[in-house]
Amino acid sequence: MKLVRVNTPEKSFFVLWFGKVPESLASDFTLTRPALASSLQGNSDTSFLFSRDSSVLVKLHRSPPTYVGKPYKWIKKELLQSRILFRNLTFKEFKSQKKLERLGFDIPKTYGWGVVLNPFSKIQAIMSSEFLAGSVDSREVIAKGDDEVTRGMVAKWSQELGKLYAKGYYHTDPHIGNFLFHERRSVWIDSRIKPVEIGKKGEQSVFDYYKKYVSKYGEEVFQHFAVGFYQGACS
Repeated sequence: MKLVRVNTPEKSFFVLWFGKVPESLASDFTLTRPALASSLQGNSDTSFLFSRDSSVLVKLHRSPPTYVGKPYKWIKKELLQSRILFRNLTFKEFKSQKKLERLGFDIPKTYGWGVVLNPFSKIQAIMSSEFLAGSVDSREVIAKGDDEVTRGMVAKWSQELGKLYAKGYYHTDPHIGNFLFHERRSVWIDSRIKPVEIGKKGEQSVFDYYKKYVSKYGEEVFQHFAVGFYQGACS
């Protein structure tokens, strides 16, 4: 644990940092916003910046705007739970990434995370990980219509989710955009996982949960996903 000053294009702030500080940010934790950052923009609660050499991706998680004008909720949820007790999405994602590393899954190297010390800052916490140059959003692969490449990618993705289930966990946000296609690898990003609860999230219910995310990409993609998932779960 250490105190780190983070410099962004808009402002500087201090974070309480846990884990390793990436080598490219060790002497000066200055972040940039190159053109490729715009292609990685997440939802309204997240944004992305890079180290100067673009080898490190830093995800910034903002505080929910629902706390505005609600001081009791802000003190309880934002100040106490998220910033003092570290019960925030960034920490949960960091723990999930480390768990996936230990389980042997193919994910970008995760370095560390930090909670912003200023409780009034709109940025709640940040997390740093390796950036795989040349990675492609899996949704772009599907959109190109190359059936052979799509089948291979979906097979890899679904088998990984099946293997995760076999190890007693499931992905809480398994949409295909959370998997990058990098040199014929299906790489996990934005990975929040939870243990499978016997009786609540059995194999069929986990599969049905995934089905909501996969079926939107068409029947053929879903069929490949179903085969891959059960192959992975039984491997």
